[in-house]
Amino acid sequence: EKIVSVDGCWAVDFHLPHGVKSIVMDELRDWTTFADGDIRHHSGTAVYHKQIGRPETREGQRVYLRINGLECTSRISINGKKAGYIWCSPWETDITEYLNNGDNNLVLEVANQLTNRMIGDLDLPEAKRSTFATKALVQKGDELLPAGITGGVELVVR
Repeated sequence: EKIVSVDGCWAVDFHLPHGVKSIVMDELRDWTTFADGDIRHHSGTAVYHKQIGRPETREGQRVYLRINGLECTSRISINGKKAGYIWCSPWETDITEYLNNGDNNLVLEVANQLTNRMIGDLDLPEAKRSTFATKALVQKGDELLPAGITGGVELVVR
């Protein structure tokens, strides 16, 4: 197999309870490593955007999108078409039919669990919290769970 790393900056939109926060990630990293509490404690969906090229293939070869270090789930769209989901090993899906020659618009909708937002809410006054539970599911001092894409994204030709 031939592996083409999808390097460089990613535009990422975090869908927060009070709106969308857009950032540029120079490299893919765990959301919990950000100083910004909206991102650090984000639970829900963040949408990663990037232009990619179509790798060279020989007749009969397929192109797969592989996400290394995906901490929960991702819905993949290419050029506005839903191209699949990644949520378990082998952390890849066939995207051959969705790729055009030249530039392609890759969108990864990445979601995580509610835990990180609940941990972050413990530091807020009750009136400002966005999560509620009848029984405490987290406690102050609980560690945040890794979130987002913490490894690389690759195109795999085989």
